[in-house]
Amino acid sequence: MEQAYLNHMFHRVALTGDTSTLDSLLSNERVYEAVLSQNVLHFAAFYGYEDLVRALFRRFPTLERLKASTLIKSLPLHLAAEKGHLNICKWLIEAYPAACTESNANGMNPLHLAAQEGHHLVCGELLDKCPVACIGLNSLGMNPLHIVVLKGNLDVLRQLLNNSFTNMVVKQRLPQGQTILHACVASDQLDSLWVLAEKPFLWSGLRGAKDDDGNTMLHIVVANTQHEIFEYLVSENNVACLSKNKIGKSELDLAGDNNEMKLVLSHLVPVRYVFVGIAMDMVFAIPLATLAYQTTASPPGGVWQDATSYHTPGEPILLHT
Repeated sequence: MEQAYLNHMFHRVALTGDTSTLDSLLSNERVYEAVLSQNVLHFAAFYGYEDLVRALFRRFPTLERLKASTLIKSLPLHLAAEKGHLNICKWLIEAYPAACTESNANGMNPLHLAAQEGHHLVCGELLDKCPVACIGLNSLGMNPLHIVVLKGNLDVLRQLLNNSFTNMVVKQRLPQGQTILHACVASDQLDSLWVLAEKPFLWSGLRGAKDDDGNTMLHIVVANTQHEIFEYLVSENNVACLSKNKIGKSELDLAGDNNEMKLVLSHLVPVRYVFVGIAMDMVFAIPLATLAYQTTASPPGGVWQDATSYHTPGEPILLHT
């Protein structure tokens, strides 16, 4: 049987999942070359052909370790995770656990891909077998949590916020210094913001954080006139203070002609002036209090020492002159 024919037949099997002629094909001594060249296991994982995956596993137990020459250099697990084929993912993870942290040509590990598509069952399996996968960064510097927030996949978001690496994941920043909260408001994901706010350790630690340009998430919201998120942030003391970015612009400055936002922002306290204001009050208050005390205890001109019909002892002399 010529190699070209084998390649053709396995290509058809890979695309259709047809296992009726698989046994006869597998009996050929040159079949391994055809399986490799046509990425048969990869296509079977991508399309969810469970019978074909099992048959290939039996014959080629190490095939799952090979990255496809096409399909952006993916392992079979990358493809199965991206399409949400839970059973195939389980088999592939069991056969080759290290695949959970391997990256394709875009720097995406299987959890990145499953999270991006919102496959929460596959994400749960991957997190259970390999929780460290959640701190992996793709070629854009994004971990799976960043991707989920941008997509607004709330079920997966809650999964990622409840594993042993959560504290580490939420502290990872995007290349321009944006936190997970910056990413959330930049993609206008109010529902994701609500879920993140349910985690006090995350919210209290990041709500006032600045990116590399000195912008807080409130700067971004005001600049983009995102009214819903703005109302949420300034209500219930979610954000109580203003601050300036690296070019000296506060959130109030960025409001422009938006009078509604300006009115609300004008009631927030500028962070950098809170303690300065107290200090300035004390600068004036202390001398005034000292002067009042000195004036009372030792008034200018002294006091009368004797009593007459015009004054009594201790009264200020200036009072009667």
